[in-house]
Amino acid sequence: MNKVMKNTSIYNEKICISIDTLGGENDELTVIRGLELVRGTFPHVSYILHGNSKNLQSLLNDYPELKKISQIKNAEKAVLMTQKPTDALRNGNGTSMLSSIESVKDNHANAAVSCGNTGALMLMSLVKLRKISGVNRPAIAVLWPSRNPSGFNILLDAGADVKADTQDLLKYAIMGATYAQNGFNISLPRVGLLNVGTEEIKGSKHLYNANEEINIGLSLIKWQNFFDDYEGASSDLVLRLDKQQANLNIKWARRFSKFNFNLEYNNSSKNEFVSNHFKFAINAIPIKNIETNIQLSNSNRSPNFNFILFRSIYNNYNWYNQNLNNQKTANAHFNISYKDFIKISADYFILDNYTYFSETTNSLTGESDIKRLAIPNQASGQIKYYKIKLENHNRIGKFAFINTAQYQNKEQTELEFNELYTLNVPEWVTRNTLLYSTDLFNNSLFMQTGITFNFFTKFYADYYNPLLSEFVTQNYKMIGDYPRYDFFVNAKIQRTRIFVKVEHLNSSFTGYDYYSDPFNPYRDLSIRFGVVWNFFE
Repeated sequence: MNKVMKNTSIYNEKICISIDTLGGENDELTVIRGLELVRGTFPHVSYILHGNSKNLQSLLNDYPELKKISQIKNAEKAVLMTQKPTDALRNGNGTSMLSSIESVKDNHANAAVSCGNTGALMLMSLVKLRKISGVNRPAIAVLWPSRNPSGFNILLDAGADVKADTQDLLKYAIMGATYAQNGFNISLPRVGLLNVGTEEIKGSKHLYNANEEINIGLSLIKWQNFFDDYEGASSDLVLRLDKQQANLNIKWARRFSKFNFNLEYNNSSKNEFVSNHFKFAINAIPIKNIETNIQLSNSNRSPNFNFILFRSIYNNYNWYNQNLNNQKTANAHFNISYKDFIKISADYFILDNYTYFSETTNSLTGESDIKRLAIPNQASGQIKYYKIKLENHNRIGKFAFINTAQYQNKEQTELEFNELYTLNVPEWVTRNTLLYSTDLFNNSLFMQTGITFNFFTKFYADYYNPLLSEFVTQNYKMIGDYPRYDFFVNAKIQRTRIFVKVEHLNSSFTGYDYYSDPFNPYRDLSIRFGVVWNFFE
């Protein structure tokens, strides 16, 4: 936290903070120790301590440096954590919480801090400090740990109100962004809505309507990488990459009783590291229990970064491809479903400048006079890919039959000399599970057992290159046309769950021509088991 806070704008400003030392569930000593911890981080901050003056004076004698920058204001009554906010306000005179807020009102302090009753703190602040113009409902903001560069997100509202409407959420967004800019020197904070899921159709109508209005974003991206020159072996390649990109993103969503509309547009300002895309989707429930979805999208994006720039200690795996064309993708998607009984989906893709890794080998035999290397490549012609997928869940008594089947194919225009057929896929993929579920021993044991069948037709599968962490296209070895059966048993006894799974049950009697990729055989029969046991006090 210290590292984060040292980047804030208050780090070198002289400010005074009013502290409620009786707030929270612990005594004043905990508060004093906390102030001592942050004293070194913020040397220009002073404090007004509100609480029992005798106790505070005695405690500060053990912290002489903190004592020099602290004033004490006597307030011997505490607001209890169990008190109702209205009761705390009515009987607030003489409490350390109200005293700390009044110091801000009287301009003796810049801010008040309390670890106590948040409802009482909010109500007292509303009455004593009032709201700024345009704010209907105040919000409590907290720092939420994150993996982003700043190390945290600002979350609000964190407990003051659960009935915020659309306009309140918009004001929360403005207040949070302003707090991030002025309090933490984040020049361009991003704003997001915390919801029960990522789908835009989820959540309350207020949350959904707020998401409709918060729909324009601008992101600035900077790539700055430095690379070692491995003993001169790659000195002709770039050793420093310093690029910038700005993206304008516009989202629009509208929900009606039976139809939902969603639109998204993104445009990059520069021609390098481009991410331009457009998507329009319609979700409809025209008849009860029947749901349909239609989606159209078009994108123009720079290839994966590994295709453009790759540096390693291996001489043959260093490149900087500045002249790769952007990959263009057009897609039309449709699906229709009835409850969880059946779902049918279809996709049609048109791809230009499809980018892939190929081998430095004979494209038909896979033989090579040199090392088997992978290099970036782009398809010279257009690729058309389409698929139809069926998902079905049948229940008959205690039996269930779960099926997933997919047909897919692709068309690729005439190849140039020594060019490969890429985006290779099996024509048919299927997964079928037959299971039986029942309760035993007076419903004290729930058991589920069944068998799963997996199958895909032969195709030229890509293989995995661990150095690149990418898949590589090849046209000389096919895998597939091999069935695989798995047997499983699941059991649940009160809070304990046990499972046993026998994978690849048929490995010893249906041949040994099974592979997970052209150079790696699929594993033989194996048994997995496990126990999940939840302990409760």
